[in-house]
Amino acid sequence: MAPLMNCILFVLMFCCVWYGAMLLIGLVFESRLVPMLKLQSRAFFPGDIALGVMLLALWREYYEYNAHFPGYWLAVSIPLTIGLCIFNVWLLKKDRAYYPKRAANSPTKLWHDIAGFFVIEIVIVNSALLLLIEVIRGNQCFGNLADPIMFAVAFVFYEFCDIWDMTHPATRNQVNARHTADWKPIWKKAP
Repeated sequence: MAPLMNCILFVLMFCCVWYGAMLLIGLVFESRLVPMLKLQSRAFFPGDIALGVMLLALWREYYEYNAHFPGYWLAVSIPLTIGLCIFNVWLLKKDRAYYPKRAANSPTKLWHDIAGFFVIEIVIVNSALLLLIEVIRGNQCFGNLADPIMFAVAFVFYEFCDIWDMTHPATRNQVNARHTADWKPIWKKAP
């Protein structure tokens, strides 16, 4: 029961940090409640919960089952990270085009872009690639079969949410509610 409880706590912690930071940034720096359900994209909620599950599967491999970082890891990781950053800059340009300039520079949008498009994605992609290379090289990486299955199911769920968003475009009202152009920090007085 303890490993299951640890898994649940890890995913809850991820959700608290990821969604909690978005709510806190919205309250403090934008003086508003960030919508979490009806007006949000499915990739953000509930899709990003799958990111926590993917991180959990990778964390279990590295820390619970003592997967190791081989010497060639940096040779693979650095070009991959640079490539991901270039791709994400291009993707962000497309994403930010949906928002008015002030909304695209809102604190919640910046948090989402930096943490979501760069930090979390780079950690997941680099870690998953490293494990894949180790498996291809014939090294036993997986402590049990549950972790790769959990990772794959979470990935498919996240991509399903992403595809849902692509096939059901957001209305202007939904886009404006996610990252508003009418924001001000709580310490600034209304005019």
